[in-house]
Amino acid sequence: MKNTHIRTKALAIIFIVLVGYFLWKIIDAKKIDTNTQLTKSIPKKNLNHYQSKLLKFSVLLPDNFQINEKQTGVIFDLNNNSIVIARSATEFNNIEDHVKKLMRINKTALSNERKIEINHIEAISGIIKYDKNNSEKIIYLYLDGWIYDISTSSPELFDDLDAIAQTFQFTP
Repeated sequence: MKNTHIRTKALAIIFIVLVGYFLWKIIDAKKIDTNTQLTKSIPKKNLNHYQSKLLKFSVLLPDNFQINEKQTGVIFDLNNNSIVIARSATEFNNIEDHVKKLMRINKTALSNERKIEINHIEAISGIIKYDKNNSEKIIYLYLDGWIYDISTSSPELFDDLDAIAQTFQFTP
């Protein structure tokens, strides 16, 4: 009787330790890089605040960009190059599943993929290579069933894209 009681306690302790270990591994695997410093920041003195009431977001961007708002996105132009912020709905409740399906449907891959957080918004950044000479830097942000993607195919705007993305705010 005493051996059975000791054996039961030992098994309970082993079970608790194993469950704790697996929970720790699951949580550790899903950690988000909260360092939103993707690259260098924009100097604060040269920034303009832009808010899209239609698409419900705001950003800070260098004052030399021209702005063209459309129904599903905003185009920020600079010297015949552009950064686009677009919004679309998603059937998924997380960013990972949305991006995986998008890559599968478009038969593309996201290289240099990083899961990040921008102003408390879940995000994934990376590069899509279309061929040897064409690629696009993109940041997907997920918020309550909406996907905002911030992208450019102009390598000279990659740093600007990162800096603008760091200032992204949802404005309900």
